[in-house]
Amino acid sequence: MLARRLLIRPHIIPYRYSRASSGLTRHQYDVIVVGGGHAGTEAAAAAARVGAETLLITQKIQTIGALSCNPSLGGVGKGQLVREVDALDGLMGRAGDWAGVHFSILNRSKGPAVWGPRAQLDRGRYREFIQAELLSTPRLTVVEGSVDELLVSELDANKPGKHKVTGMRMAGVDEPVQCSSVVLTTGTFLSGSLFMGQTTSPGGRMGDPPSCAGLSHTLREVLGLTVGRLRTGTPPRIVKETVDLSLATVQPPDKQPTPFSYANTRTHCPPEEQLVCYLTHTTPGVEKVVRESLHLNCHIQEDTKGPRYCPSIESRVLRFPGRRHQVWLEPEGLTSDLLYPQGLSMTMPPDVQLRLLREIPALRQAEMRTPGYGVQYDFVCPTQLFPSLQVKKAQGLFLAGQINGTTGYEEAAAQGLWAGVNAGRSALSLPPLSLSRTESYIGVLIDDLVSRGVTEPYRMFTSRAEFRTSLRPDNADLRLTPKGFEEAGCVSAERYAEALRVRKGLDEGLAALRSVCMSSTRWRDTLALTCISKTKSVTLSAEDILQYEDISFEMLASAIPDVFSPYLEFAQRLKIEVLYHSHCERQKREMERILEEESLRLPQDIDYLSLPTSLSQEVREILDRVRPDTLGAATRLPGMTPAAIVHLLNYVTKVPRRGRNAARGSVDSMQRVLCLDSVGVSEEEKTSPSVGIFLSEMSNGVVVAPVSIAEDAREKERHSEPDSLGSSGTDSDTYTESENEQPDSDQDPEKDMVPSSHLSALKSAKGEGLQKQPQQEIRIPTQPRTDENLHIHHVIECSCEVMSCQFNPEGTLLAVGMNDGTIKLYNPENGDFVKRIRDSSCYFASMPVTSIRFCRSGQSHSLLLATYASGHMRCWYVWGDECVWSVKEAVEGGKGEGHAQRQTLCMSVSCSNEQAASGGSDATIHLYDLATHQTLQIYKASSTRTLMDGHRLRVFALAFHPEREREFISGGWDNTVQFWDTRQPHAVRMLSGPHICGDALQIDPVTHQILTGSWRTDKTLEIWEYGSAEKVSEVLPDPYGNSKIYSCHWLGRDHIVAAGSQLNMLKVIHRHTLKTESRFMGLSSAVFSSAVCPAGKWAGLIAATSGNRVWLLDREGQRVKKNKQIE
Repeated sequence: MLARRLLIRPHIIPYRYSRASSGLTRHQYDVIVVGGGHAGTEAAAAAARVGAETLLITQKIQTIGALSCNPSLGGVGKGQLVREVDALDGLMGRAGDWAGVHFSILNRSKGPAVWGPRAQLDRGRYREFIQAELLSTPRLTVVEGSVDELLVSELDANKPGKHKVTGMRMAGVDEPVQCSSVVLTTGTFLSGSLFMGQTTSPGGRMGDPPSCAGLSHTLREVLGLTVGRLRTGTPPRIVKETVDLSLATVQPPDKQPTPFSYANTRTHCPPEEQLVCYLTHTTPGVEKVVRESLHLNCHIQEDTKGPRYCPSIESRVLRFPGRRHQVWLEPEGLTSDLLYPQGLSMTMPPDVQLRLLREIPALRQAEMRTPGYGVQYDFVCPTQLFPSLQVKKAQGLFLAGQINGTTGYEEAAAQGLWAGVNAGRSALSLPPLSLSRTESYIGVLIDDLVSRGVTEPYRMFTSRAEFRTSLRPDNADLRLTPKGFEEAGCVSAERYAEALRVRKGLDEGLAALRSVCMSSTRWRDTLALTCISKTKSVTLSAEDILQYEDISFEMLASAIPDVFSPYLEFAQRLKIEVLYHSHCERQKREMERILEEESLRLPQDIDYLSLPTSLSQEVREILDRVRPDTLGAATRLPGMTPAAIVHLLNYVTKVPRRGRNAARGSVDSMQRVLCLDSVGVSEEEKTSPSVGIFLSEMSNGVVVAPVSIAEDAREKERHSEPDSLGSSGTDSDTYTESENEQPDSDQDPEKDMVPSSHLSALKSAKGEGLQKQPQQEIRIPTQPRTDENLHIHHVIECSCEVMSCQFNPEGTLLAVGMNDGTIKLYNPENGDFVKRIRDSSCYFASMPVTSIRFCRSGQSHSLLLATYASGHMRCWYVWGDECVWSVKEAVEGGKGEGHAQRQTLCMSVSCSNEQAASGGSDATIHLYDLATHQTLQIYKASSTRTLMDGHRLRVFALAFHPEREREFISGGWDNTVQFWDTRQPHAVRMLSGPHICGDALQIDPVTHQILTGSWRTDKTLEIWEYGSAEKVSEVLPDPYGNSKIYSCHWLGRDHIVAAGSQLNMLKVIHRHTLKTESRFMGLSSAVFSSAVCPAGKWAGLIAATSGNRVWLLDREGQRVKKNKQIE
C-alpha cells in the first residue's frame, strides 16, 4: 500500500510533482472517501476544504482523474454543472481549462440560458492536473487499496437512521480505519462486470478489478438498502492515421474559447493550437452488421437498463431502424494518435466491431487500438438518500456518482462535491446543507434523484430545471460562491472576494445602463441604428437599447465611454442580465413560493400509512416509501395529486406535533361518521364503543365495512404477525353476511362491472351457499397472509395500479401492465425491476394496459404484445425498446355497449406465434397475422340473433388452442364461450353458462380441458371438455364467500388457481377433489389479475396483482418477506 500526502499547496500546478510513498500511518480520520473517479476526487477535495481530515482510498493512484470514456467535458446541461462545481471551488472546471484542446459553446443559436460550454480534453493533461491538485491539498491523504467492508456500530439516538457507519476494513490490512463519515463513490466498480461479445469478466473498467464483494454485501444485507443494476458502454479507440478524414465534415472549435472556470480568463491551449473534430454518419451496412451479430452479443440481450441519451449503436439500430446516425470523431489529446468515435459504443466481439467500423466510408481502412466493451454495475436506489446525499438508514454514510444511478463525469462531480461538503460538516458536528432546485442545477440533480429515483442512468439537461433562465452558466458564481463560503465553508476567501467584486461591478453596470435615458431618435443617431423606428419617438434607457439583438455593450461603451467603459470586462454578462431581467423577476416570485414549500419540513417519523387525513392508499405508500423531507419534495413525487398535497399541507400546518403523534393510527371522529353513513350503518351502531372501521383506501375514495371488534383489539391486531389464517381473534376481523338478491346477469353490464381502479375492498357476499345461512360469521384477515401451503416469495411495489401480468415462456421475466400505460418487467427470482416499456409520445400512453402476451418473431427475437384500453394493440421488442408495430382497433359495429371508442380488453397468441386475436368492448374479435401485421378477420355478431354468430356483449377472454394453431375460444359478458376456427367466418361451437369478466378462460395444454371462471356469484369455476363442450365438474363457493372470478389458471396437472374480488382472495384448488388447499387473503383491494410461471427454476410460481402491488407466491419454497421498490 502506498500513502502520499503534500501539505503545501502550490499556486501553480506543474506537470511533474514529487510522490513520497509511505504506509498508512494513522487509522482515524474525519472523512473517508472510497473511489478516485470524478465524484471521489471532488468529494475528497471538498471535505478537506471544509476542514475535515480526509482519506481518499483508490485502487490505483495513477488512474485518479482518468477519463474512462469520452475525453470531453460539458455540454447542454452538463456545462452548467461544471460551472457550478467551479463556483463552489471544485476541481473539474480548472482541470478542463488546463486540459482542453477544443472549446465550443453548444446551443449558441438559442438563448444564453441554455448554452452548453463544452471542451475536448487531453486525457493525460486532465489526469495530471487532478492528481497534482489532490496530492497538494492540505488535510488530504491518498492511499492505494480496496475496501473490504464497512464498519457498522450502535447508532446515535438523536439522529435519524437504523445503523451508524464508523469506518471500514481495507483488504490486506489487519487494523480497521475509523472515521466519522464515509463517502462511497464506487462508479462502475460496485460488483462490476465487463462484457465483450459472449465473454464476461469481473471489473469496473478494462484493466481494473471490481470493488470487493464485501462492500456490496454490506450495502444489501447489513444496511438493507435496495440495490439495482445498470449498464453502460464505451466505443473502440481508432488509430487516427488509418482514417480518411477527407470523407468527414470538419467541426472547428470556437475562435475565442470560453473557459469553464470563473478563475480563468483564458484557456491553457491557445486558440490557434486547438484541434478540430470530425462528423460522419452510419450506413445501412452498420445496421446489417448489428442485426446479424445479435446472437453473439450477450450484453445487448441482458435485461439491465442502459443510458437512454448515450445508447450503444446496437440499441440505436434496434430502436430506430433505417435511420442514419451521427458519429463524431474526436481527438484524445495533442500528442495522441487515437480518435474517439462518439456514437459507436458497442459490445459485440472485436472482429465484428472492426467489420462494423469499416462499413462507414471514412473508416474503410480503420484499425482499432482497443475494442469497445460494456459494463454492468450495482447502484443504490437514490430515494433512500437525504438531500445531503446521506443514506437515510445509515448515519455517517454518503453516496455520490454512478452508485446513485447517474451517468456522466459532470453529474458525478456535482454529487461528489456536495456529498464531500456534507460529510465534512457531519464529521465536524455541523448541520447538513441542501441545495434547492431554485438556485442551482446541482439542486435539480439531487432533488430529482432523492425524490423520484431512477429507472435508467440519469443525465442532466437544461429542460429538467424549471428556472433555467435564472440558472444560467454565466451567473453560477453569483448564485453559489457566496453560499459556498458563508454557509458551506468550501470556497476560499480569494474566490469569495472575487465573486463579491463581480457582483458589485454588475450591479453598478446595470445602474449605469438605467441611468442613461434618451429619446429613440437620439439613440438612433448616436448608435447609427436602423432597428429603431423613425416615426415613433419614445424615451428609452440604455438598458432598453441593450435588449435589441444587434446592440452590444461594447457599442454603448464606444458611444458613451465615460459612463460605460469601466464595465467593459462585464460586457457579455451585462448583455445577458438585461436580456433575462424581466424573466428573472417573474421567476423570483415563483421561486419564493417554492422556497416557502421547501421550508415546510415533514417529520421523518410521520406514519403515512395511518395518517388521519384523506389520502389514497397509493399516495400513502409513495410517501411512506420515499419519505420526502419537505412539502416541496413531496409535490414532485410521481403519483402525488394536487388534492393529496393540499391535505398534507393542511395536516402539517394545522395539526401540532403532539397532536400528530397522538392521532397516529386512529381515525378522525367526523370521518368515522361519514364513513358509516356511506354504508348505511344505524345510529345505534355508530355510537357503539365496540364498532371498528376496516378502511381500504382506493383511488375512488374510502370503502368501509363495520366490524364487531373492540377498538383496542383492532389496534393490537394491526401490529400482530400471525402465521396462519384466522388463528386467533386478533388475527382477523369478523363481519356478518347479509342475504342479498342475486343480480340478473343479462342487465346492463356497466351497472355490475366495476373497473379495477374503483373496486370495493368489501362487497356484500351473494350466492346460494350463504343465502341459506344469512347470519353466518366469517373471519377476514386484515393483513395480507397465506396459509401453511402457500408462501410469499416477493412483493413488488409499483407506482400505480396494476392491470395485468404475464410470465414469459422461459419463466425468466414477469411483465406487469400498469394503469398509466406503462409495462414493467421484473425478475421472478428476486423481484428486481428489469426495465420499462412505454412510448410517451403517443396520446394513449397513459391508458391502462389490459393484457400482455409474450411471443417470438421469425428471427427468434423476443416480442411482447400488449393491448390498451384506448383500443390499441402494440408489439414491442423485449430487449430493444422498439415498437415493432401498432394498430388502432376501430369500432366495427358489433353488439357491444355502443362505445364511441373500442376498448381492447384481451388478447391471445397462437401456438406457432403466427397469429394473434384481440377482443374488445364492442363485442368483436380481431385476428392478426404477426408476420405481416395485417388484419386477417374481424368476427362480429350479425343483426339477427342466431346461435354462434358472435358475442352480444363485451369479449373479456381469449385462448388459442395449445396445439391447433387455427383454433381459439372466446368468452364474454353474454354468458357464452364460443369456439372459433380461423378458416371459418363464424363460431363453430358454443357453450352457455360462464359469465366471464377478466382473464378467466384457459385451455389445459395436456388434457385440453377448458377452465372458466364466472363473475356470477352463484358459480365460481367450471371445467369443460373442449371437443364436446360438456361440463366435467364445477367448484362451488366455499365458506369464505362466493368469489367473483377475475382470473383463473391451470397449475400443473392437479391444481387450479382462482383469483377474484369477493373478499380479495386467491385460492389454489385441487383439480380432482375440487377442495381449496391454499388461500391468500387480507388484501386491501381485489386480486384483479394473476399468472402462473410456466417453466424454468420458478415453474409454478404464482403472480397475483392487487392495487399497486404484485405478490409472488410459491407453493414449494420458504416464506421470504422482501419488498422490491426500486422503480
